Amino acid sequence: MAVQQIETERILLIPYDKTLINKIQIADYSMFNDMGIIPAEGWPDEDVLDTLPRILINLEKVLSPTGFESWMVIVKEKNEIIGDIGFKGRPDSLGRIDLGYGIVESARKKGYTREAAIGLINWAFKDVQVIEITAKCDVGNIGSINLLSSLNFERKNTEENMIGWSLVRN
Repeated sequence: MAVQQIETERILLIPYDKTLINKIQIADYSMFNDMGIIPAEGWPDEDVLDTLPRILINLEKVLSPTGFESWMVIVKEKNEIIGDIGFKGRPDSLGRIDLGYGIVESARKKGYTREAAIGLINWAFKDVQVIEITAKCDVGNIGSINLLSSLNFERKNTEENMIGWSLVRN
């Protein structure tokens, strides 16, 4: 199932594709002009650049983005890319997918990550294969702890300074 975008009140999620990733990796942002999007100050940051090769590996396995890879988070009002959110691949044999996200510092504490996460979670749970969404965050990352708690994720375990979380479909 190829995906186009997910839209919420303030956020537009657009899936990364191979072409976008390859251009971002060589600091060619011209395609964003063509899309009418501007990168926020600080985007892409080191986390994005470190993640892109892993996203590309997942995209090499499919003809086009399936939605179970990563999505660019764009603030509609400014047409500004502020980060990314997504999954680390298709559901496993137990119907689990793992959520990850990253937003530039200037866009934090404005509800954008929560809004993007709700949009993506709602999209994912429409797929009958998805039973559970997991996530991990650092024990000291109060923002992520608060976000995941507010999204009704249940705290499962703590290993090596990381908290494991779970959200099971109703």
